[in-house]
Amino acid sequence: MKKESTTINISLTRKLEKAVRDRVKSGLYNSASEVMREALRYVIALETVPEAEATPAELKGVRRGAREHEKGQHITLDNLFYDLGRPRRLLRKKGSQKSPPKGR
Repeated sequence: MKKESTTINISLTRKLEKAVRDRVKSGLYNSASEVMREALRYVIALETVPEAEATPAELKGVRRGAREHEKGQHITLDNLFYDLGRPRRLLRKKGSQKSPPKGR
């Protein structure tokens, strides 16, 4: 069963026209129409994805993290990665700002 189709003429910038032609030339698509149909499907899919909103618990966690950061209760990524490589019994107390040894 063949799907009914219609013809629509569109105007493209030179850059977009080149992008369409390059995709056809690469063999990924058989025609400019296929490229445009795929592009339109992609746009429609993007429009149908609901926007994510933070949950109350996530917002509470962000606010808590901001308060702890303001009080200096945080570690740097360098310290985190350094600590992750150490045995658990040697980990510093939470919130320590001690730098990892030089050369690490």
